[in-house]
This record gives sequence, structure tokens and C-alpha cells, in this order.
Amino acid sequence: DAIYLIDPAADAGRGKRLQDVRLVHGAVDNRRVTIPGPAKAGTYELHYWNAANRLVLATAQIEVAETPTSLAVDGAITVAREFVVAWDGPGARNDAIHLIDPAADGGRGKRLQDARLVNGNMDAQIVRMPAPGKAGTYQLRYWSASNRIYLAELDIDVGETAVSLDAPETVGAAK
Repeated sequence: DAIYLIDPAADAGRGKRLQDVRLVHGAVDNRRVTIPGPAKAGTYELHYWNAANRLVLATAQIEVAETPTSLAVDGAITVAREFVVAWDGPGARNDAIHLIDPAADGGRGKRLQDARLVNGNMDAQIVRMPAPGKAGTYQLRYWSASNRIYLAELDIDVGETAVSLDAPETVGAAK
């Protein structure tokens, strides 16, 4: 048996299963499951699917409220320096902040870095990321892993930084 999360308006009104959770072990005993919610606000349905009969035995309509999602960076970002990204959003399991070069791959974009939210400071809602090694305009995107979509994006400018080496012209050989 399983609980399905359905978007009844998807596929021209035929509906589409977005998530499912199988009823095994503790879920059967406790009669509770946790299911990832959809990324977009709206009206959805929960279906109790009975595997033995291959039938939906019960349905419930739910309203999903919008979750504000945003990204912010304080101060200037310079080449190859670590910077802090503040985020607001669902903070669900496996959600991440992606650093994208939108001009790469012929304009299709390319993910350069990612930082999973659980690896950052969840309470302060921040993650640390290394800036790209080349100055330019990039994007930060909030990735909803359970829904496989981006919920927010922020353009950032990465500026040049002075890089130099100062070393003596000659040194003795190592022994």
C-alpha cells in the first residue's frame, strides 16, 4: 500500500502523481507518513492506494500554501574567495544552492558548485561557497530536490581580485 500525492490539474486534467510513500514497517503501525510537499502552491490530493486490489480506497484534498523562497549575498564577491549565501525556503532534505555559469555550454548553463543546505548552518540559513576562478556574472539557484525544480535564483557579479606571488629569485636546494 502507499500514499500518493497527486496534482489533479496536471496532464490536461488527467492528474499526475508527484510523490509517493510506501506503507511499510513503522508507517503501518503508527498510521502516519511524511511525504515531501509540492513546490508550488495550489490544490492537491492525497490518495490511499491499496496494492492488493490495485485500487484507490480513500482520497483527501489539501491546500498547499506558498513557501517564500529567496537568496541573498552581502558585500562584494571576488574571484576564488569564499562567500556566504543566505537562503529562505523549504529547507527540505537534499535541497541545495547551486552556483551556475549561465553562459557556459553555448548558453545552456553549467553548474559549477553546489552546497547542500544540511551541510551549511541550517539554523542561520546560510551556506558558504567558493566563488568561480573567473570574473563575470553568475547565478545562484535554490534547488528543491524532492520537486526537481529551481525555486529561486539570484544574479551575482564576481569581481577581479589582485593575485601576485613574491618569492626570492634564488633559493638553496632542499636536503
